[in-house]
Amino acid sequence: MRRRAFDSADLTLSVAALSLVALSLSGGASAETYYASARATGPGDGSKSHPYATLETVERMSLPGDTIIVLPSPSNVAPLDGGIALKPGQRLIGAGPSVIGRPPNSDAPRISNTSDSRLDGDAVRLAEGTEVNNLVIVEARRGGIYGLNAADTRVQGNDIAGANTSCAVGLLIYFPAESQWQPLTNGFAAIMMDFDSSRTSVDIEGNFIHDASCSDGIDIRASGSADVVARVDGNSITRIKQDPAVGSLLGIGLQTRDTASLVVDSSHNAETYLGNVFATPKAGWDASWPSGDIMGANCEGLFTNQTGGSLVWNIARNTFAHGIGGTSCNGAEFFVGAGAARLHVVVRDSIFEDNPGDMIEENNLGSDSLMELAFDNVTVRHATHIDSMMRELPVPALAFSSFTSRSVCLSQFSVGPRAITRFQMVRSHFSDCAGDGILAFYANLPGLGAGTGASSGVEIDQSSIINVGEYALHWIDYAPLDELRIKVQYSRLDGGPGFPAVSADASGAGYVKTTHIDLGGGVLGSLGLNCFSGAGRVSIPVDPGVTAGANWWGPSSPSRASGERGVSPMDAAPLRTPPPSCRLPAN
Repeated sequence: MRRRAFDSADLTLSVAALSLVALSLSGGASAETYYASARATGPGDGSKSHPYATLETVERMSLPGDTIIVLPSPSNVAPLDGGIALKPGQRLIGAGPSVIGRPPNSDAPRISNTSDSRLDGDAVRLAEGTEVNNLVIVEARRGGIYGLNAADTRVQGNDIAGANTSCAVGLLIYFPAESQWQPLTNGFAAIMMDFDSSRTSVDIEGNFIHDASCSDGIDIRASGSADVVARVDGNSITRIKQDPAVGSLLGIGLQTRDTASLVVDSSHNAETYLGNVFATPKAGWDASWPSGDIMGANCEGLFTNQTGGSLVWNIARNTFAHGIGGTSCNGAEFFVGAGAARLHVVVRDSIFEDNPGDMIEENNLGSDSLMELAFDNVTVRHATHIDSMMRELPVPALAFSSFTSRSVCLSQFSVGPRAITRFQMVRSHFSDCAGDGILAFYANLPGLGAGTGASSGVEIDQSSIINVGEYALHWIDYAPLDELRIKVQYSRLDGGPGFPAVSADASGAGYVKTTHIDLGGGVLGSLGLNCFSGAGRVSIPVDPGVTAGANWWGPSSPSRASGERGVSPMDAAPLRTPPPSCRLPAN
């Protein structure tokens, strides 16, 4: 092999000489393979028969482009400790069969880092062009796998348990400066990637992240001028709890700041049994929030936060199930926190179920910001509420906690000037939520200015919202808004007991310059053919901005009266027989 130990000449190599060695690898020099084992009894020489006994040794002896193989060891043998910082182009591989789904207490290639003094407690520190595959990483003091500007990396098929035992802070969730809300902290993620410059790609695939008390699952942060393309596929994140010292818990979290760009394709991921209930209130939350919120985890299956830059997230075949915690626990929260950020999210063929808070949130606190969220063949069901919930008023008091703690299937709100916020659901089904199917509103956050240029919209097509506790769709306006667009066609919307299926309301200060509510026959192109039920079916002031033709309202035709609450808008040609939308499923 190339070398086994440093001699005195090795110690005199200059930085320039080391760079030449690294560069020579791409010119045809052969890379070496080194072995390490927790069962090694001597210093070893890095061969398979005499492996190194420590990660620090194999880190020191290897060069860029080398492969490092960790040999399996019994579960009663302590893992290789101390962590390892990879060099560019290195591969760190666990030998033996796949560690994913292995029998309990079986032999496995295990590593850890139980010391804050080495690599800040990270078990694996990535470098450019590195790969980490088939390792069991246990109880790292900070991250299981961490990369800073580690371009073109691959993290695949690892089992990471108990990460961030020190409860070090990782991702921060930012709000508008005008709000004076302090950033929420998150525990350092089991897999964390940070980028602040250059173009790069990253692949995070098939990892099992589980059983931790103060860590996120997978977080990717892009800031500065970074331009990142990521693939996040086939990862399972389960049984992760939130420590009361941090403010939030994320299964998969994405963030952009400054002018950074982040494009993520993800499929076949699962976030299950995230969160917990606290013995003492969590940090940073006061008594103005519902008690069930303060005493339970703020868990998020999927999460975005932006203060700038652009984020595109294509999500397919995602499963969220069994959130545990307070009413701010969500299956997914897509959140522009401040500034002129751009967010485009498409979710396909996915399911979100069983959660104590709002299942989905689309929250736009930006100015000059754009949020577009689209669902295609998505099921949302069983959002419960842990406390008694007061009946929703047509125009509830404007308080942030009032709209994030009502256990709705989907909550949408925006608050800033020139903020554009859109939601579209196609071939999707919402059901069994304690609150509304969709609760949406526009308001002004103090200090952000009026809603000049702001636009909000909801589009429902070939979808159903049924078996909800209150409104199927409730829109509320609290401040001057340039444009409101609501379009519903080929869909079934049932209001809860005593509630209209669709309601649009405004506070005294609320005013919409241009209203397009098209339930059939309007300028947005709705063909109607909806199936509405509930108290009064639809409650919308009748004005030139509202159309509702060619719909089924039940056995009796709707009233042609105007404006009164609980009265359907005019339908010149109501359907005489139920359309196919009346048979749309709820799940």
